[in-house]
Amino acid sequence: MTSDAPHDVPGVPAGTEWLRLTPGQREVILVLAERDGTTIKQLEDRLIKSSGTLRATLRQLTRMRLIQVEHLPGQVGRPAHLYRLAPQAWALFPSNVRAVAQELIRFLEASHPDVLAEFVSHARAGLEARGYALLEGTTFANHEEAAFELYRELGFVPAWAEVGGMRCVALNHCPYWPVASLTETICEAERTAISAFLGQDVQFVGHRRRGDSRCIVCWNASARANSNGQAEN
Repeated sequence: MTSDAPHDVPGVPAGTEWLRLTPGQREVILVLAERDGTTIKQLEDRLIKSSGTLRATLRQLTRMRLIQVEHLPGQVGRPAHLYRLAPQAWALFPSNVRAVAQELIRFLEASHPDVLAEFVSHARAGLEARGYALLEGTTFANHEEAAFELYRELGFVPAWAEVGGMRCVALNHCPYWPVASLTETICEAERTAISAFLGQDVQFVGHRRRGDSRCIVCWNASARANSNGQAEN
């Protein structure tokens, strides 16, 4: 049985085994970590990739014994399968990150809210500064492309989307979920930093804290004016 409800992913993957995986393999593992069984179609929808590309990645991960494959009986046409993480794959995730984060956040909120506020302020400023560094040090055409790359660099597994005429980024994994699930200050810091970087208000139209399967951030792509007073595409 599949489940659309997001699972608690125990922290951010780490270690040499994780670093040896390709970016495409990492993206698949992060999505599978949040679902109890996933079909190839669901992976296509989440990662905006072709079934051929995903099947090749899934075969690689199966040979590496990082995912398990379950045949779905009673299907017409091409055999259907469910993919889920193998026990070995969970070893990529630190097991106690959520417990440590929960204890720390509750302690700071109860006893040292000023410390938590200062931490969030520094995180917001650092996120915005990293966006400008990406924009200046690479060939990104505009702020929107740099913001997308910033999300990718931070481990969010982003994909472009459009909601109600707004340009959006669907975040298919949250590397900070053990903390973000406990306090909205982390998500608000992210939102305000991206808003400042893009020069316009960024809004969450989907959010895991509200029970959605993933977070989706949107902005009006034509609202930011460039130095010539014309809107960027």
